[in-house]
Amino acid sequence: MSELPSIAFAGIGLMGLPMCRRLLAAGYQLTVWNRSPEKCAPLIEAGARQAGKPADLCRDADVVLLCLADTAVVREVVFGAGGIVEGARTGQLLVDHSSLEPAATRAMAAELEFRSGMRWVDAPVSGGTAGAEAGSLAIMAGGRSEDIERVRPVLAHLGQ
Repeated sequence: MSELPSIAFAGIGLMGLPMCRRLLAAGYQLTVWNRSPEKCAPLIEAGARQAGKPADLCRDADVVLLCLADTAVVREVVFGAGGIVEGARTGQLLVDHSSLEPAATRAMAAELEFRSGMRWVDAPVSGGTAGAEAGSLAIMAGGRSEDIERVRPVLAHLGQ
């Protein structure tokens, strides 16, 4: 495939910011969202677009990546008012880089697919901010093999 997938990213914090910078440097179209919108400013200056709410991340994205604090925050961003589920559709993938409780991840993945058709890849990362900046994160992906293969080229810019 010659055309890169369009990417969206929620969670522009210590890990998310350098991960997004790497995706922009690799040439991906990127839309970003953070609950503190000002944290998106360096990425907007570098060419990313800013979403007004999590649901807006799904407008043009093939893949939506999350790097959020915990299970409660992921649940709110995905299923809360204006959440990803409101904009999600069949054919899109959500890739969650947050470290969550496995049972909660399975339940949220099932609910998201049931309500919207969007599928979930669980992909927590290890390596800290240095790994995020260097693109050397350890990524432990779980989900359907065809979904993991589909996002593997994107994840290759972030680690292995």
